[in-house]
Amino acid sequence: MMKVVFDIDNTLYSYSETGFSQYMLGKITEFIADRLNMEPEAAKKLGLGYLESYGLPAFPLHKYHGVDLVDFCRFVNSCDYSRLTRSEELIQLLQRLKDAGHDLWIMTNADMPHAHSVLDALDIKHFFVDAATNELRGFDCFLQWDHSEPKMQNKPQRGAYEALHRMLDPSVPHNDVVMIDDAIANLEAPHHLGWRTVWISHGNELPSTVTYKPDVVVKNIFELPTSPEFLAMSSTA
Repeated sequence: MMKVVFDIDNTLYSYSETGFSQYMLGKITEFIADRLNMEPEAAKKLGLGYLESYGLPAFPLHKYHGVDLVDFCRFVNSCDYSRLTRSEELIQLLQRLKDAGHDLWIMTNADMPHAHSVLDALDIKHFFVDAATNELRGFDCFLQWDHSEPKMQNKPQRGAYEALHRMLDPSVPHNDVVMIDDAIANLEAPHHLGWRTVWISHGNELPSTVTYKPDVVVKNIFELPTSPEFLAMSSTA
């Protein structure tokens, strides 16, 4: 049995279908400009720099500028979730994984309200709910920070994945954990930890700076059921 960990944004759905990426980047710029009293261009540059260096601007904004983390997440993640549509293909994929006995988890650099909203809109939250506790099997930015103290790390930093593995169960072999993500940077630490990795490439080529190869590469999540590598992975674990 595998622990299959899904990223949410641009993995379970596509940014190109919702416009969420540009919307959230715009909200980050707006938030920084307002809270730090900066010009929009300077705010955008700061936000993108933190996003590239930390995987999420929230923590460095909190650490270096005293920004409230909850305030940031609520402001940036205020998406129009009606743009998301239920996909029978996605539901069938998740059902097959559940029927095969695998545990499904969420790991996101967004907050838990955003995770619940996306999963509800896609009508797939029940696949990620623990039957015993009725709680979402999710690891959001706040849980990543809490469980990786004192470093307070989030994807793509190694400490965030180590913290999730402790939550999954430290006795679970590393090669029985699968990370599925659209950001290639978010798969490097899991790869080096011995997890198996699936890259949702959206048709992009593997960057020349990447020194490892994901176990599975698909254009979008709907290609997983026909990927020989993923089928072999999910049937032998």
